[in-house]
Amino acid sequence: QYSDLITNTNEELVETLPIKPKVKKSIRPDRNISKINSLDRFDGIINQAALKHGVDPKLVKAVIWQESAGNPRAVSSKGAKGLMQLMDGTAKMLGVSDIFDIKQNIFGGVKYLAILLKKFGGDIKKALAAYNSGPSSVDKYGGIPPYKETREYVSDILDNLKTLFKSDKSRY
Repeated sequence: QYSDLITNTNEELVETLPIKPKVKKSIRPDRNISKINSLDRFDGIINQAALKHGVDPKLVKAVIWQESAGNPRAVSSKGAKGLMQLMDGTAKMLGVSDIFDIKQNIFGGVKYLAILLKKFGGDIKKALAAYNSGPSSVDKYGGIPPYKETREYVSDILDNLKTLFKSDKSRY
């Protein structure tokens, strides 16, 4: 939407040209499939965290790929940070003191994913939806909320599992 600015200068009204509004362009991580191997450098930590919390390491890798495309310094427009895009409050609840520390971020994110999987009886779709939009929204709607972003998020991660890891999508 354009707006006309009118300013009072020396008792005269001067109309300026319409100004284009600033468009906040969200910069999405580069999730080119050919770059998925860039996550291999985190395999040791992913496997440790997955084993500790009983979460499939492939699922963890798919979440990291979707959340940050492997950028440990990623910050979303909503303030989520690190590889697993933890919000400050969630990170604090999980005992993460340095949200950009790769090991702390992964262990915190995997712990949170494990909590959500337990809360939703192992239902991966509900757990992923809760990871994206919060557990209260999944509770409110009794499943994946009708938010486009959340529905696409869940679908994209399941596609990541199938495409990137040649997993059987029906398993999830």
